[in-house]
Amino acid sequence: MKNCKKIMALLCAMIFCLSCTYCLAEEEAAATPDFYETGLKVVSVMNEMVQSRDYLEIFMSASANLDTLETTFNTGDYDKPVAVYSLKQADPMGWLKMMMSESEQEKFNALSPALQEQLLARASGITALSNIINGQKGVDILSLTSALQAIMNMPELEIEEPVYYLFLFEKGVPVLVTLSWHHATGMFLVLSEAEAESQETIQALLQPLGIEMSPVDIPAQ
Repeated sequence: MKNCKKIMALLCAMIFCLSCTYCLAEEEAAATPDFYETGLKVVSVMNEMVQSRDYLEIFMSASANLDTLETTFNTGDYDKPVAVYSLKQADPMGWLKMMMSESEQEKFNALSPALQEQLLARASGITALSNIINGQKGVDILSLTSALQAIMNMPELEIEEPVYYLFLFEKGVPVLVTLSWHHATGMFLVLSEAEAESQETIQALLQPLGIEMSPVDIPAQ
């Protein structure tokens, strides 16, 4: 009888431990944001933007070439990405200083830490560098990508460091999604067919800008 009680007590303890482990695992899973699904929500809003000419005309002048909207962005292919990459700029400060002349570096070093931080945020960073790439495609593309930028409040996002995801589509323009504390933004990254051909060609484009990329698994549907 005593042995039976000991066995029962042991079984109860094991069940309790397993239950606690399961609960902790559920809590951990719930606390971990699904960056892929969050990114798709941003892409969905941008897809709605490109389908609304009225939306763009509110922000852009009548002289803007809105025909580019139809030929470049409104492809109807933003539901399922063919590839997703996580981007990271390993040394933003190093890259920024590399782009400066010697005299500019001296001026930068003389700035207060607060102003250095502001300059670093504006001139460096993956989102800022995307403007450089879009700017190389012309004024129309640069103005359209700015107008089509999605900015979303997401209280569920509680991450200390920004997360960058690049979504590629078969026909749609690639989308760069930036996730940060309580916010998410999306910007089209206009690449030529040659630039977006493979991970290697995209890496060749981004590497000189100090950006590293790694593939993200796309959940099966």
